Amino acid sequence: MNYQTELICQRIDIWLWHARIYKSRSISHFSIKNEIIKINSKSVIKPATLIKKDDIITIPWNNSSRVIQVLGFSTRRVSAKLCHSLYKEILEK
Repeated sequence: MNYQTELICQRIDIWLWHARIYKSRSISHFSIKNEIIKINSKSVIKPATLIKKDDIITIPWNNSSRVIQVLGFSTRRVSAKLCHSLYKEILEK
């Protein structure tokens, strides 16, 4: 079953949780509120900030950075097998 839809944008906190970047929506929300997430090189402080296809998201990750490109959206949290259909890893250093 494919949960990708024709959404043109989605809240960043929901997308990070649906794409399995973070384990819970509350962790996603906390990371955004603490200004550690960037969209297209700009810091984000509002969990309701909308992202669109091809946006570049930078996330601190285990003492380094993870840079991903948004490929799509989902109406619910996807399985680990399908999560890579929502984004493409650009850089992990």
